[in-house]
Amino acid sequence: MASIEDYAQHQPFKENVAMGSTFNGLVGLIILALDIWAILNVIKSSSEVGIKVLWILLIALLPVIGLVIWAIAGPRGNVRI
Repeated sequence: MASIEDYAQHQPFKENVAMGSTFNGLVGLIILALDIWAILNVIKSSSEVGIKVLWILLIALLPVIGLVIWAIAGPRGNVRI
């Protein structure tokens, strides 16, 4: 009967784990960059300070969901890429 160590030493399994973590890291960096861009847009917008703080908190605390909600209904600045 195969042990857990036998499965852990299987080479394709190790390659798949490494590939998945690289992909996840790349997705995380893209989300971080988009969140920073969204926060800069909120800061540059003409909204009141309290509204800006709430939007920044939403984007920072819920990075993916906050980014989607901001893209649909958030205040816009004129930040260019």
